[in-house]
Amino acid sequence: MSDVRQAWIDFCDELKGAVDYVFDDDQVTGSAVDEAEGVRHVLRSLVKASLATFENADANYPELGWSHRADAARVPAVGRR
Repeated sequence: MSDVRQAWIDFCDELKGAVDYVFDDDQVTGSAVDEAEGVRHVLRSLVKASLATFENADANYPELGWSHRADAARVPAVGRR
């Protein structure tokens, strides 16, 4: 098995542990909204970490990235496109 394949398998195994974080009965009330927010938080963290690690990690060519649109504050939340 290649090192990259094993690294991917290890990563996926670690990611499975997020279920304990999101659905921890001692931390979460158990409502569907709380569970959905927990999943959303884990996915958002995963996206941010992957962007910082893989997409923008070249020290020779740093990039400035934004996590939101510049005009998002002027657009009402309802009907935002």
